[in-house]
Amino acid sequence: FDDIGITIYSNYLRINTYTLLHVDGYLNFVTRSQLLGHPLGNDAEQVAIGTRITSRYPAFLELEYGRIRWGDNSLKYGYYSPFEEFSQVPFPSGQVRRNSYLAIEINSQPVDRISVSIEGHLDVKHSGEDSALEVWQINIRYQLPILIADI
Repeated sequence: FDDIGITIYSNYLRINTYTLLHVDGYLNFVTRSQLLGHPLGNDAEQVAIGTRITSRYPAFLELEYGRIRWGDNSLKYGYYSPFEEFSQVPFPSGQVRRNSYLAIEINSQPVDRISVSIEGHLDVKHSGEDSALEVWQINIRYQLPILIADI
């Protein structure tokens, strides 16, 4: 199609069990109980496949289906927990939590200087409350017509 662009992609992410952890429990990658690194923390694995669709009309659509697994040593479940010894453990460690999700992102510019985006992460299936990821966000942006030369 001349007016539509379609991209199909996949990704794989693995963050090992002891990545970002310190033996004494101090951690440089958390501030005010928010992770500064990847939102999955560590001791996690993600596999996803998706598609991006663009058109001549100023709009963008992205759909992604993926699966995530977390282990007990994930920063997501305890930011300041020390570990006693560095030993080889199965990956992911301990009890494994699972989540299957569908992520949706729609961006559009319906009129000049105004853009609208809707992003969502819908849980298709998860293994418990501590593996739920559902989040929705709506943004409306207005671009002020001010030129630097006018200032």
